Amino acid sequence: MQEKSIISLTFNLEAHSRFKFLRYTGFAIQNFFFKMLRDANVDLAKNLHDTSTIKPYSVSTLMNSVSGEPVYYGGGPGKYKFRINLLNSEYLNPLAIIRVIENEVILDNIRFSLNGMEVKVVSYNQLLNSELEDKFTLKFISPTCFKSELVYPKRVSGTSEKSVYEVRRKEGRAYQPIPNPNAMLRNLMRIWMKNYEIPKRGELEYMIDNDHIRVYEYPEGIKTVWAREGSRKNQQGFIGEVTFEVSEKALNSIGNIIAALIKMGEYSGTGIMRTAGLGQYKIIDGVK
Repeated sequence: MQEKSIISLTFNLEAHSRFKFLRYTGFAIQNFFFKMLRDANVDLAKNLHDTSTIKPYSVSTLMNSVSGEPVYYGGGPGKYKFRINLLNSEYLNPLAIIRVIENEVILDNIRFSLNGMEVKVVSYNQLLNSELEDKFTLKFISPTCFKSELVYPKRVSGTSEKSVYEVRRKEGRAYQPIPNPNAMLRNLMRIWMKNYEIPKRGELEYMIDNDHIRVYEYPEGIKTVWAREGSRKNQQGFIGEVTFEVSEKALNSIGNIIAALIKMGEYSGTGIMRTAGLGQYKIIDGVK
């Protein structure tokens, strides 16, 4: 197995009766992942859970295998699936995880039959061969939200046209349930660099900071939804299709790097709580 690769495990399930979760299914799948990992390697499970750095895994929400739509809280008899994505094959051994799987999967005390598993390995070098068009469209299928610093301009001297301003920062962070391309790409860049080297980093940061990748349109609109984590804790985010536009300068110089980040994001997710199935999207067009 190659090092510096993404390993995606797809679990194919079947429900034999109606079911209802008391929280967003991504949190149930994350809990299942840690139970499975604990059975395989207790120390690894603890270290991975307790680390405060960018975590080398993500999970998807539960998906309807027929419609391809996410299942947030409940459904009926039928076929379903979810993914566990290991973002660095050096950190985790998927074979050790697979060995503890039996013929059923239990998510928050809800039982599903396990109809098989699929393993996909994608190297980071392979992703760097991706191609980008001047516009690309992503469909965000689970609530996506970004954190940002609270900044504001402060006048420090002068009046009228002679005013001099400085950028000041407040304590704390703001939640942005909107498709901010700068926040998204910086988040994907941090995830990538945690697991592999990224080429032309300075040029990439310059293009991001100077808005060379921007929102072009919402083909069918976006909306805000909430993911319930517990009885008193919820997280909001946006879902829907978003088309982004890339400047000619960025496209010519780092188009393949942006494309690689976007393709990695299909496995890693983006934004807050991506390790619990939030910030999940799929590429509709513009990235090959």
